[in-house]
Amino acid sequence: MNPQHARIAELSQALVNHYPLLAQQAVKDDLSFGDFLEQLLRYEHDFRQQRSLA
Repeated sequence: MNPQHARIAELSQALVNHYPLLAQQAVKDDLSFGDFLEQLLRYEHDFRQQRSLA
């Protein structure tokens, strides 16, 4: 596996681990798809920032 594939797999795993909670919250809050996608991408962004600080 090349380095990019490894990074994609790692990031995907982080999203998969948190997807159910984010999806449930989106349904509960009656979010549009755009709002849900924004939250998902924000989570990914925050995850990357935390990871780079560590």
